[in-house]
Amino acid sequence: MGTALSLHGVVIIAALAIGAHEGGVAGALLAVPLTAVLWASFKTFRDMRDGVPGKLPAEDDEAAPAVHA
Repeated sequence: MGTALSLHGVVIIAALAIGAHEGGVAGALLAVPLTAVLWASFKTFRDMRDGVPGKLPAEDDEAAPAVHA
């Protein structure tokens, strides 16, 4: 699961523990998706701030040249 979400295993376990403690079963079920969304948002905003152009996962480098505005 960690590779699919790009989260370290310890982060997943910590999110589950905190979610279960704070919200019971519902908290445990929502903890990992919420953590993944927050981490992806943080990385996106960090890259936008640093001026790193984003790349869609489906883009193929050899298929077509990327257009940067």
